[in-house]
Amino acid sequence: MDTQKFKSDVIWNFMSIIVLGVSGLGLNILIGYVYDASALGVFNQALAAYIVFSQLGTLGINLSALKLLPEELEDHLRSKDIVTSSLILVALSGGLFTLLLWISAPLISRLMDSPDLEEAIKWIVPGLFFFCINKVYFAVLNGTHKMKAFSIFTSIRYGNLLIALFIAIFVKMPSARLSYVFSFSEGILFFLLFFYLRDYKTTKVNNLSIWLKRHLNFGYRSMMAGTLLDLNSRIDVLMIGYLLSDEQTGIYSFAAMFAEGVLQLLVVLQNNYNPYISKFLYDGKHEELLNHFRNGRKMIYKYSAILAPIIIFCYPIGVEIVTNKDSFGDSVMPFAILIGGLFVASGYYPFHNILMLGLKPGIQTLFIFMMAGTNLLFNYLLIPIFGISGAAMGSAIALMSGNIYLILLSKKYLNIRLI
Repeated sequence: MDTQKFKSDVIWNFMSIIVLGVSGLGLNILIGYVYDASALGVFNQALAAYIVFSQLGTLGINLSALKLLPEELEDHLRSKDIVTSSLILVALSGGLFTLLLWISAPLISRLMDSPDLEEAIKWIVPGLFFFCINKVYFAVLNGTHKMKAFSIFTSIRYGNLLIALFIAIFVKMPSARLSYVFSFSEGILFFLLFFYLRDYKTTKVNNLSIWLKRHLNFGYRSMMAGTLLDLNSRIDVLMIGYLLSDEQTGIYSFAAMFAEGVLQLLVVLQNNYNPYISKFLYDGKHEELLNHFRNGRKMIYKYSAILAPIIIFCYPIGVEIVTNKDSFGDSVMPFAILIGGLFVASGYYPFHNILMLGLKPGIQTLFIFMMAGTNLLFNYLLIPIFGISGAAMGSAIALMSGNIYLILLSKKYLNIRLI
């Protein structure tokens, strides 16, 4: 593992987090300020459907590309075959699930008892196809260690969202249509990535049927893990939308979006660790992998212990400054609970893909299923009692439980002791 390159890549990707933070803050603050909490609730429910359908639309093929590319970096021709064959599959599956989301919009709207949700979903649908393709492109950037480019394009993605929202506000777009910002962003990003990664595509794939079979074989076993992972991150929002109101969903989403911004700091580390974990496991270097895990865990907990209290303390001050709606003050407690759970989980979160990268996609699915099941159960039990704070408790419990699940499954199926 090239330590200097790893540190450089992490720094570059933390820079993209700044853009993500500005964009995430801007989206929440502006929608809450110019519109209201209900508009924010509808926006986030549409986003939840979009995220789940994007996982179904990729069929786990992006994860297959991420797994295969680090093993074939020395052979550019085989790398091009991997990328092109994965894009062919995702173009077909992404198109199918884009159509299915459009057709499902009225049903989802009725299920969530949110009349504006149907229109919000239909305005986000055009971006779904591009998002599926872009997930493969980002897997290529990640798998080929192009983390500077990964950072730049991630920044473009989130910057585009904010630009699109400014346009919507300027033209006085109805709140139900604000979800178009994702279609705007992913469409532009698709064309930029298409040209940037043109050298990784070919007009003729050698052994196309073999590559398609390999992608599908790995993809279908890991797809459910990816779907459950994204669903897990949205269970709280969906459960509040189902059990409470659009307004309560919006208030909670205000806190959840900020907490997700903090989570992205760990996602950056995860993205940078992924190709190295894959290579260590492929080469059978378990001790070297464990050394990097222990050093990384120690570093993460050290900085998390400093940052978490500061973030929790600053949040209510920030809410007072950036919003003109008193109702958003109710998001303070859920935010503190979410950050507390995230702190406990932080040392293990960057290594959540170890089972998949260790060629155990079925066990990875089990791992995410256990977390999602825990999340769903505690959200169902606690929301009726504690309201939106109950949703935060359920999500925090799921995050913390993930540490235990990962330790147990890694020991049993990879013979690696993550303790």
